[in-house]
Amino acid sequence: MLILLIIAGVIAVVVLFLAVLTVVHQTRSSSEYERLEAPGEVVEVAGHKTHVYLEGEHANENAPLLVFLVGSSDPFPVFTFRPLYSKLSKTHRIALVERPGFGYSEETDQPRDVDRILSETRTALSLVGEGDRQYILLPHSAAGLEALYWAHRYPDEIAGILGLDMAVPQAVSASKINPFVLKLVKLLAFIGVHRLSGVAMMNGIVDLSAIEKDLSVHDREQMKLLFNTTMYKNVDKETPEYLKAAQLIEEQGILNKPMILFYSGKFEMMGSKPGSWLKHKKQFALEHNVPLIHIDAGHLLMSEKPELIAQQAYDFMTAL
Repeated sequence: MLILLIIAGVIAVVVLFLAVLTVVHQTRSSSEYERLEAPGEVVEVAGHKTHVYLEGEHANENAPLLVFLVGSSDPFPVFTFRPLYSKLSKTHRIALVERPGFGYSEETDQPRDVDRILSETRTALSLVGEGDRQYILLPHSAAGLEALYWAHRYPDEIAGILGLDMAVPQAVSASKINPFVLKLVKLLAFIGVHRLSGVAMMNGIVDLSAIEKDLSVHDREQMKLLFNTTMYKNVDKETPEYLKAAQLIEEQGILNKPMILFYSGKFEMMGSKPGSWLKHKKQFALEHNVPLIHIDAGHLLMSEKPELIAQQAYDFMTAL
């Protein structure tokens, strides 16, 4: 009987702690959200505010715009991509489009299928004055599906793709996405468990040292605010759509576009067998006759080895 009382007491304490944490998190998130200062342009797309960060000038009026596309679960893309885009923007115009629920963009209740996401991306670029031109896409991780679908759907718009450890359809099709894990992540984000350790929690998943070393005090504060206020609602809505997107892309056949695939070799997609991510990337590169370049870094390779990627990107763009 005593043991049962102790167990019940522990459960009650845990429940009370989580309830208090939820109230504190939700209350603080509201005030923290007001302190966010988007560095780029915020436009309204499909009823929600979308942040597009622009930097650099066009080499000429016909030069493609370099468009960075955000992977899944990245709470602060402006900072994770900065080491790379700050180098490329010295000679090219760049745009970083943050999908709903990522970075400074609002979450949305709209469907998260690949057609909807692509439509919102193209609309956002048009609203900031960068429509009706060619693009070189630089997708990270899951955004590789949007990039490939874009190139199939609107081939005249895409001059090339520089994949940053990007997803390919075969790797996604071979994975098994666990809905329970997605719901758990969403619940924990709602409770605010990630707030307990701050950005340090994300440091345990990916290496942020390359990003943090060049941040100002203001940047660090903004990064912390973005991490604290991210609710991952749209990650939960997007992820189940990956399999559908992968199937749509595979049905299109071989994509006849210039591409380079950078990969880290230190990442596996949820529910995949060890080595599956790289195996299917090699298969994709072979089928499309495109270079597959290993970068000795983690999944955020554009943050860790921007010099190496930037040089390869310049060579790629020169050859177009």
